[in-house]
Amino acid sequence: MGYMWKRPAGYKPPLSAKTLLDRYEGGARYFLGVCLPGADFSKATLQRANLFHTKLQGANFQGADLYRANLQRALLQDANFRKASLRQTSFTSAKLQGAQFTGANLQGAHLSWTHLDQANLQGTNLSGANLSHANIQGANLMEVALGGANLSQADLGGANLQGAYLRKANLSGALLQDADLTGANLRGATADPKTTWPKGFDPAQHGIIIDN
Repeated sequence: MGYMWKRPAGYKPPLSAKTLLDRYEGGARYFLGVCLPGADFSKATLQRANLFHTKLQGANFQGADLYRANLQRALLQDANFRKASLRQTSFTSAKLQGAQFTGANLQGAHLSWTHLDQANLQGTNLSGANLSHANIQGANLMEVALGGANLSQADLGGANLQGAYLRKANLSGALLQDADLTGANLRGATADPKTTWPKGFDPAQHGIIIDN
């Protein structure tokens, strides 16, 4: 990803959103260990910023540009990412329970092993994203674009996938018990015998390819 991993000499985590953004404007990209719950980063530009293992619960990133930023293992419960640009952003192993993503662009984002339970992802673009092993239980995925996404071994139990676009998505080993797939486009998606489906759901009737 090309993140800056080397700790700059004399580095101390910024203590306010303004200080962090001022440092970013000055060329800094290393922000490990930041603890700014509830901070306001709305409409900010933080492309390629290294925010690994930060504590940003409830932070506001609405309309922000976090293209290819590193938010791996970050604590982001209840954060606001509405209409944010999150293309190729890495959230691997992040805590995102209850986060709001309505209208965000997560194309090609890295979301494996994330906790997205009860998150609101309605209308987001997750095409080509990696959500393998993610916990997405009870999340709102209505009308989400998941074409070509990797959902292998993800837990989507009880998730709302009404009208979602899942053509050519990888559902191998995914848990979809009690998920709502009403109107979802699953043609060409792949699954395997370990994939679990909602009661009464027939994958063959929806054009899903079962890979034995």
